[in-house]
Amino acid sequence: MSSSTLGWPIPSLFGRLFAVLLLLLSPAGGWAQEAAPAGGGGAPIWRLGFFEFTQQTYSTEEAHPFYQMTGNSRFKGGRGPVALNTLDNWKLLIDDDGHSELEGPITGILHSLPPFSLEYIAPTGFLPSYSLGFNYTNLWLTDQRAKTLTTGADPSYSTPMVRVRSHFYMFTASLYPLGPPQPGGVDFFIGTGFAFVDSTMRTGYYAMPPGYNGGSGIYVSSKSRLDASSGQLGYSRVGLASSGENFGFMLEFFFLSKGEVLGNPFQSSNLMDAADFNTVYNDRGGSLPSRASMQGALLRASWTYTFY
Repeated sequence: MSSSTLGWPIPSLFGRLFAVLLLLLSPAGGWAQEAAPAGGGGAPIWRLGFFEFTQQTYSTEEAHPFYQMTGNSRFKGGRGPVALNTLDNWKLLIDDDGHSELEGPITGILHSLPPFSLEYIAPTGFLPSYSLGFNYTNLWLTDQRAKTLTTGADPSYSTPMVRVRSHFYMFTASLYPLGPPQPGGVDFFIGTGFAFVDSTMRTGYYAMPPGYNGGSGIYVSSKSRLDASSGQLGYSRVGLASSGENFGFMLEFFFLSKGEVLGNPFQSSNLMDAADFNTVYNDRGGSLPSRASMQGALLRASWTYTFY
């Protein structure tokens, strides 16, 4: 078993963060020192999101990260993660498949917490309000959940082993065109942001076809390795939120850019000869990419608690 780590492009990341903060905080900061003007929406508020449901989909059939990584036809158009993350988070604490061995200290701390979001919503001095927010969520996807059932029989060797856990640290700037949330109202918002994506993955092979003797003559049975990978991606955000006196419900969509956030262990895996892999698993043919993206959409539904 071996591991490798792929780092974040830090200068680009902090450049985007600085631009967002400069654009939104500087002009609005003056209003925070004064009484909220007419139409400005009153005092700033905080909105906490919790007990979330999350689903990830991909932009095209070939955009599924497992298909990008392996070329295996069972992942073409495959499923994305679907989870009631608060409950799944506790299950992963019990059976984490060894992923915690590669998690950094910050990820380790947040991994012990349920997914959440925190958003600061403030007036601008005009009708719209703006917000700055942070979301933490984790997504867990295995080859057994991801593969399609449309390509015939499903023997144990038909797909390689791919088990990926991704932690999303999302920083968002949003606009509420119709003003800040009001008790009993429904809010519409649009925004943009970027995310750190920190992933750990177990990859390998369950078994080779019976009697198979490929170019290297290697027979494989339940071999795997752990790897870590990280990267960043941009996204746009759109959604609706309903509010009571304090509690409410929020439905939001994050449209993810083509950030190549997953390193591909199958490109240089020492578990199987490349000729064997291409013969048994790579239905697409050609060389495999060094990194894979998650381009598509992330749906998040959560309960909220709004307070001043």
